[in-house]
Amino acid sequence: MKSSISEKPPNSDFVTLGQWRQRCFQLLWPANVINDTSSNERANRFIDAFPAFQAIIDLDHAVGGVMRIWQTRGLPVDVDQWSRTIDQHVIQRQYLQSQLGLEGDASIARIRAVREARCQFGDGFQATTKWLKQHESVNPRLGLLRQYLTQDTTIRQYKLTYKEKSQAILHGNWSVHGTYSGRLACHERNLLALPSELHSAWRPISDGNRLIQFDLSAIELRIAAALSNDIGLITAFESGEDLHMADGVFICNLLGVHVTSETELHRLGKRVIYALLFGAGPTRIKKTVESIAEETILSGAVIAMITKFKQRYQKMFTYLMALEKRTILTTPFGNVPISANLRSTQLRNLPIQFMESLLLKQLILEFRNDKIIMPIHDALLFEVNPAQQVSFKHCVKERVPAILQTWLPGLPTTKIIKFQEM
Repeated sequence: MKSSISEKPPNSDFVTLGQWRQRCFQLLWPANVINDTSSNERANRFIDAFPAFQAIIDLDHAVGGVMRIWQTRGLPVDVDQWSRTIDQHVIQRQYLQSQLGLEGDASIARIRAVREARCQFGDGFQATTKWLKQHESVNPRLGLLRQYLTQDTTIRQYKLTYKEKSQAILHGNWSVHGTYSGRLACHERNLLALPSELHSAWRPISDGNRLIQFDLSAIELRIAAALSNDIGLITAFESGEDLHMADGVFICNLLGVHVTSETELHRLGKRVIYALLFGAGPTRIKKTVESIAEETILSGAVIAMITKFKQRYQKMFTYLMALEKRTILTTPFGNVPISANLRSTQLRNLPIQFMESLLLKQLILEFRNDKIIMPIHDALLFEVNPAQQVSFKHCVKERVPAILQTWLPGLPTTKIIKFQEM
């Protein structure tokens, strides 16, 4: 049976702004479509016309039931350990504030610092990490300001409230379809993006249990390989070789730069291929290589390297380029139109990120009877009894590749699962 808006009759009185925005994301409509009776009725006709949308809604509805469990239960934390980590950021913020010559309360100092920088650098000034990083070589004070704002933002985002301290539990406001890609979203306390330095403060709900997460290694690149049927890339994954290190060596040979550390070669290859995967241009690639190789590289050499690197994975990059003008999204449920006015980079990324979110949701449903604490990026966090830890890991290794390949045939799954114990 067709699910109307919010599983209720198509009447705008029954739909909150958040629910309507989610429905626009699900239908790939512009997010600013007005929520009224006419739009509700049009949405239901749209679902009738494209049954794949109904399948997407049904999947989200099923995942939403699991999501409400972990949203209600929350994430237990060690308040003292969490607070000690944040206190280190407070100390660093105070130091940077003194280096910038700012006095008084941090909230006032932040406003003053931004205002002074805007007066000094004019209307072109932007208080963003990207802008400050691009211009800090011209004026070292901008580098200090970037570090100061970063520390201050971390403190504001992750300092525990009085209620959180008293309960020692964090609750986020979760959404099952928070973007056009279908990814989960979490607001008010973004538990999806907690810094890794805070992970050690997580605690199991039941004493004696352990927290274990598994993530899907290089999942976006694997999806791109499968969707484009790039046999060379698929074979590299299935062979189990360090793909990123091999790419790092390839890049160094083309540019004539010297990076000898295997770790740095891996990092170089990984950063370049992911930057190109999501549409980065020569300027960004040049900065990436220079920051790792610690050598100045001519722009022409970088452009030539990018051309040869794309030839290395020609089928994938040809596929990605074609996506930039597509107005149809291909899903396992069928094709659907893209009505939202997305940028070319968004169109390029949409099929990969949509499939990534779909695979994660299928895993959530598959493991819903296990104690899922919450998802983290491309990972799922579980609470496991130590006596069942070995069998749990074995079960994950057995079930996950089969589930992934059911929904995306051809997906390379060798060494895809990475476990981490908290």
